[in-house]
Amino acid sequence: YISFKYKFVFLHIPKTAGTTIKSILFNEIKDIRDIILGSADIKFSENYQKFFNYHFNISKHSSIEDLFKKNVLDYFENFKFFTIFRDPIDRVYSCYNYCRQNDSFYKNFKNFNDINDFIASDLFFLSNGIDNVYAPQSNFIKLNNKKYNTIQIYKKISKLVDDLNFLYKLDIKHIPILNQSKKPKIKVTLSDSNLKRVSKKYHEDFIIWKNLSSDEC
Repeated sequence: YISFKYKFVFLHIPKTAGTTIKSILFNEIKDIRDIILGSADIKFSENYQKFFNYHFNISKHSSIEDLFKKNVLDYFENFKFFTIFRDPIDRVYSCYNYCRQNDSFYKNFKNFNDINDFIASDLFFLSNGIDNVYAPQSNFIKLNNKKYNTIQIYKKISKLVDDLNFLYKLDIKHIPILNQSKKPKIKVTLSDSNLKRVSKKYHEDFIIWKNLSSDEC
């Protein structure tokens, strides 16, 4: 979500409540200049994403490095960048449930009995899934160019909403919960070997998560 009125860019990392955040922003601050790349509950935004993806190779889950490579960031030099970061263990469960729910799109997930089968597979460890749905979160916020290396990272939606209210004189009170799995969530305990695989794939994510202060974000 890119707001030219308020000069900020929200980076949508998959399965980190990004649909919820974009819905809040759209309902509270929408402006004719806004660029909203894909959100299930915002009508036509997926079509908007198709346009940008086709012509500029930019999508709703583009990383800041993707934007930099496309020379897009030059347009947002004075913009604030922020994102939501999630506990890596919680997120891997969310990714699995999401892909299982949408197994007509993520076809390989029909072959897994549970999350342990998925994590033990090459599909988990050697790929990031369609649309980078289970890529490490750190992949989306890495950027070597120091000019753009400051991204405000939040771990709590409530803290992000508080800051939006304060910075932009908003009055957001309701936080919807969107894009959840519709099938019953099966919380299978991860095996020790699979916990190690998750820790290895998301090594940088665990470091970032540990360093985020609960009080501040």
